Amino acid sequence: MKRTLLGFVILLGFVIWVGCTTEDSVTPAGLRQAIIDGVPDTDPAHMAVVAIWDEAALCSGTLIAPRVVLTAGHCLYRRDGTRFQAIFGNETQAAPMRKVIAARLHPEYEPYSLINDIALLYLAEPAPDGILPIPALPDGLGLTHDDVGGPLVFSGFGRNELGQFTRKLTVTGVLGFVCDDEGSCSGLGRPAAVNTICYDQELGGPCFGDSGGPAFVTRDGVEYVAGITSYGDWRCAEYGCSTQVDRFEEFIQSFLNATKGQGAACADAAECLSNHCADGVCCDYACDRTCEYCALDGSMGQCRRVEDDSIEEGCGLDEGCATATGKPSAWIFTLLFVFVLGFLPFLRRDQ
Repeated sequence: MKRTLLGFVILLGFVIWVGCTTEDSVTPAGLRQAIIDGVPDTDPAHMAVVAIWDEAALCSGTLIAPRVVLTAGHCLYRRDGTRFQAIFGNETQAAPMRKVIAARLHPEYEPYSLINDIALLYLAEPAPDGILPIPALPDGLGLTHDDVGGPLVFSGFGRNELGQFTRKLTVTGVLGFVCDDEGSCSGLGRPAAVNTICYDQELGGPCFGDSGGPAFVTRDGVEYVAGITSYGDWRCAEYGCSTQVDRFEEFIQSFLNATKGQGAACADAAECLSNHCADGVCCDYACDRTCEYCALDGSMGQCRRVEDDSIEEGCGLDEGCATATGKPSAWIFTLLFVFVLGFLPFLRRDQ
């Protein structure tokens, strides 16, 4: 009987813990993050390609405006974008850096399917002198099926075929297909997410660490960022796919038009670089759950849970997992009731 009761207590604790959890903890798998069979990228124009680093993760990105970097959504998923720094130069060692002070992940990013795998970063100060942005490909010049077979120039700070990082590399590939269906596509023998472009990598291509890096195309002599490295096979040797930039012109433009950083007074989300206006200030998150507030003294612009009743009734530490009514969720009691019934036969048997 003691073992049965102990098991019930453990199970009870697990149910309560799940009831208090506000987010799942699943992370995307099999992501692309490097250039295989590439050469050093010394093109002066490609100084706009940066490494993005937060002491725990490495991605790549492209400067598309004096203080704005375009990168992949999965690089920011469940991470604080303001912990990143953008590293300029052809190598990451002893290179000039710029701190990220605001970040925006696409609001409809899907971590499992990698749909809408795009994000934007805002730098504390402009890029070093002489480094010019490379514009994002606009919708009016967007990639179509007529571009299949044309060149794509990749650049990034990812791992090469020797497993080495730190140096910017480039390789030229060929556009294999454009996925513009409402559902998923299939090409090169592989599925692809909507609004992506894919390519064969038998002769080289992006790999781990190149996530967020650009696929360049040239239109009328002007180089544009047409793709954002997103995913591919785990060996980086068969195929790869990039987010199709021209399909996200509105998302990109809204960020470029935003002017207010975290903690600034706002009346509308469009004013904020984070795209979140909560409690009258630009907030790092939507901050719309029970007992959350974004205008607290000492953490202005940071969504924080209120641990007392000073702002919202029922938010004290002794309230447990509160719902909008300040009471425990009914489904938790339902689960507990079901588990108790399930254990009753075992309790009787042990007696």
